[in-house]
Amino acid sequence: LCGSLTLTAVSALDYFDVPKSLTIAIGGTIGFIGVKKISTIISTYFSNRFGGGNPPQV
Repeated sequence: LCGSLTLTAVSALDYFDVPKSLTIAIGGTIGFIGVKKISTIISTYFSNRFGGGNPPQV
């Protein structure tokens, strides 16, 4: 799961013309923090941004 999330992040970095050298840092960050925590952070962000009810409880 960490690998697929990292590949998605790398594709997003490529889309926004961010240097490829950041891919190692992004992969390390995802592996260190964990997929579940990153999922909570993203869900909370979109919930706050678009007004979608209560954020998930962890």
